[in-house]
Amino acid sequence: MTFDWSIAPKYIVTKLDGTPLPAGEPVFVLRAQDRLAADIVAQYAGAYELFADLPEEERREKADLIRQHAYAMSMWPGRKWPS
Repeated sequence: MTFDWSIAPKYIVTKLDGTPLPAGEPVFVLRAQDRLAADIVAQYAGAYELFADLPEEERREKADLIRQHAYAMSMWPGRKWPS
């Protein structure tokens, strides 16, 4: 599984459709190289599945995608503890 991403000149894209984040919205980025990141993303997937304001099937499908992302992060070579 590969993930393509980019940072646009004036904003970080938040959705695949290119919708930008509102100006000034705080953002926290977790990189796969951080040994703590995959577990945090997996925990988020569980919370998303329980609380997202979507029909149950759609919540489950999106939570599964988040879990796949967490797994890919956990398999990233060169992971290290944050300094």
